[in-house]
Amino acid sequence: IGKLIVHAEDRQTAIERMHRALKELRVVGIKTTAPLHMRIMRDSAFVKGDVHIHYLEKTLLKA
Repeated sequence: IGKLIVHAEDRQTAIERMHRALKELRVVGIKTTAPLHMRIMRDSAFVKGDVHIHYLEKTLLKA
C-alpha cells in the first residue's frame, strides 16, 4: 500500500503537482489506481472543487 501526497499554497498548484507526480510515478509488478487519479486530476468539476460525496461513483460511471 502506498500513498502519494502533495502540498501547495492553493488548490490549482496542488493539482498541478499531483498531476506531475502521477506522471512520474513508476510501479512495476502490480496494477495501480494511478490512471484513475490522473483522470480525476484532469476532470473540470474536480479542478473547480465542484465535487460531492457521489463524485467518484458518477465519475466512474461516465467512463
